[in-house]
Amino acid sequence: RRGLTPWLLVATAGSVNVGAIDDLDALADVAEAQGLWMHVDGAFGAAAVLSDEVRPRLRGMGRASSLAFDFHKWLHVNYDCGCVLVRDGDTHLRAFSDRASSLAGGGGGRHSADYLAGNARGLAANAPWPVDLGIELSRGFRALKVWSHLLEHGTRALGAAITANLRHAEHLAALVDKAPTLTRLAPLSLQIVVFRYEPAGLLGGGGGGGGGGGG
Repeated sequence: RRGLTPWLLVATAGSVNVGAIDDLDALADVAEAQGLWMHVDGAFGAAAVLSDEVRPRLRGMGRASSLAFDFHKWLHVNYDCGCVLVRDGDTHLRAFSDRASSLAGGGGGRHSADYLAGNARGLAANAPWPVDLGIELSRGFRALKVWSHLLEHGTRALGAAITANLRHAEHLAALVDKAPTLTRLAPLSLQIVVFRYEPAGLLGGGGGGGGGGGG
């Protein structure tokens, strides 16, 4: 009604507070039908694609235009180490780079900022540079700890650890449901158990009692 044109659809693959997962396939259908950019926030939940148990629930994630997730969450890499994957590399480059040499795909070229100008040879040659793919002009070598982590443990072991966390959460949820002074506030989706302590008289009644419903 206001003449605005939607362009972005953001889906969640494991919300941080309750572990909820959107129907990613259904949202991808909407994005494709309406010509929208679909971004998936997979901060910690995207890593569950390594678990045979959770993978089917994340099926639509592979249809996203972009995906963000953190290695330092459920993949156990030391903080900080975030990652974003963008399907269209040219769109990604044009969103951040203002270096003519990178946008032209060459290693040389001229630019008004001499210290960002590319050279034909040497360390300043070739394109794109990391600076062309984000807002940071300088950055640490985060990829090294990811590489060493994957080399040491492998995706199969990391997936098994994620599945084990699901069993831990189920056990905790069962204990909460049995406790007379604890109440679960959200369904168990992944490894996050949301509950509160309800001592007798706090809410004007008796103990909270177990339960799996919302509150």
